[in-house]
Amino acid sequence: MNDGLPALEANRAARDAALSAVTARFSQLQSGLAAKGIGERLIDHARGKAESAAHEAVEIAEENKSVIAATAAALTLWVLRKPLANQAQKWLPVAWQSLARRWSRPDAKSDGKENEA
Repeated sequence: MNDGLPALEANRAARDAALSAVTARFSQLQSGLAAKGIGERLIDHARGKAESAAHEAVEIAEENKSVIAATAAALTLWVLRKPLANQAQKWLPVAWQSLARRWSRPDAKSDGKENEA
């Protein structure tokens, strides 16, 4: 019966060591959460990610200014598409009439003197 006693003692020692390690880690977690809650940690993490994304966006924008300018111009045109289309519909007939008048009248150079030569 004494044959299993040393194994039992070793198992108890291992169990007690594991329990003390878990207890110490749990105490660390409790003290950490007491200092700063989970919500605050999540907010800090999200804020850090947002700041790093903003810094990266600024770096990319500084390297590609022409792309940023083209994108801004495209967005501006898209936002103003309806007013621009309305103006185009208003002025397009006037432009076509003006072009038609220019095309229908003879040039100043060809005022009939070509046929006399």
